[in-house]
Amino acid sequence: MVPAYPPGAALHFWLMAQLFGWSVGPYIVSPLAAAGAVVLMYFVGCQFNLRRFPSAIGAGVLAFLPPFLLHAFQPVSDVIATFWTLFVVFAAYRSRVDGRFAVVAGAAFAIGVCVRPSNILLALPLVCFLRLKPNLLVRSVVGALPIGAALMTYSSLVYGSPFRTGYGTVGEVVSLDYLDAAFRMYIRWGRRMLTGIIMPSGLAVVFSPFVAAWDRLSLFVWFFAFFAFYCFWGGYQEWWYMRFLLPALPALIIGALLLIQNATDMIVTRFAHGFVWRLGVWLFVAFYLIQRPLDLSTKLGVYVARDNIEVYPGAVHWCESQMPPNAILISGVLSGAVYYYTSRFTVRHDLLHNGRFEELRAYAGNAGLRWYALLSDVEITPHEMRERLGSGWEPIGRYRDVTLWRLAQ
Repeated sequence: MVPAYPPGAALHFWLMAQLFGWSVGPYIVSPLAAAGAVVLMYFVGCQFNLRRFPSAIGAGVLAFLPPFLLHAFQPVSDVIATFWTLFVVFAAYRSRVDGRFAVVAGAAFAIGVCVRPSNILLALPLVCFLRLKPNLLVRSVVGALPIGAALMTYSSLVYGSPFRTGYGTVGEVVSLDYLDAAFRMYIRWGRRMLTGIIMPSGLAVVFSPFVAAWDRLSLFVWFFAFFAFYCFWGGYQEWWYMRFLLPALPALIIGALLLIQNATDMIVTRFAHGFVWRLGVWLFVAFYLIQRPLDLSTKLGVYVARDNIEVYPGAVHWCESQMPPNAILISGVLSGAVYYYTSRFTVRHDLLHNGRFEELRAYAGNAGLRWYALLSDVEITPHEMRERLGSGWEPIGRYRDVTLWRLAQ
């Protein structure tokens, strides 16, 4: 019984719970991280020589993206990972003035990897942000080393290898089979959320002669590293899987705004009253780029996400009222909610292969336990249920899209 989720987000929740209690602490982590990410987005934009108003537009675009808003009020890792990514970029950029910030960047990078292992993809952009300067690279390694060593020790103890996560090894979670569908999904939804001005046009900044070479390279590598990886990842079926790209989308947004800023400077300076023309252009850009994600968030039901989240505590409390004291529960998507709200351990259905359930069933029978399963419609098909758990299961009730099953004796 080990957690599949990385330890970083859980440690954030635990820390805030020590300060504000378990009924409040875990639920304010994501909103605070979201607010911090928006502020950092503004300052990172300024570091890339965006003016204040374009930087504010970039922060607004990030703030109103549907996957950002959806996960800004849930105790999950997506926005936390985005916050630490932006913090790494901010600190790395500051290290060019004050080398001590390279240590901070390295520590922030390691924390980001603890939150989400794929944030290790930020290593290559980080090298670019530090401009391959040996003294800054060494300092960043020094900053990352203690946290990285602790994470590798944790992985060795829990998963048997310092390079393994709860999701498995890289070879186990990526596949060429996903490439075509995932690529199409990210481009399609990226264009709907960010418009064609940003997705994928923001990558054209790599060809801009008006942006410093290191900045162009950093922005390109920052986005492309995450995008390329997740094109081989199995989670891509719905729009909310754009959340995987949240740590990389700031690079695309900043790149597009730099192109607009440079083009505006070239064209508007030729007109009389250049300031008025420039202001008009940026007001139009702000309205166009921010209005799109705002409207889309409404259409996708982001603002009523609370109703969808309620299924977790609701289903758990309902399930507890239906089961006898000697019940042993199988679950999957709701396993964390079951443990949080009831302190009850569950058996993970997705790990029951090769006769493992029959072995567990024998032990449970000797202990006089009754088998129940709390399963969502979206996580397992009837065929998969029979394959993993055998036959003899009968539904005894439903809570929204969650069914409680009982194994006949």
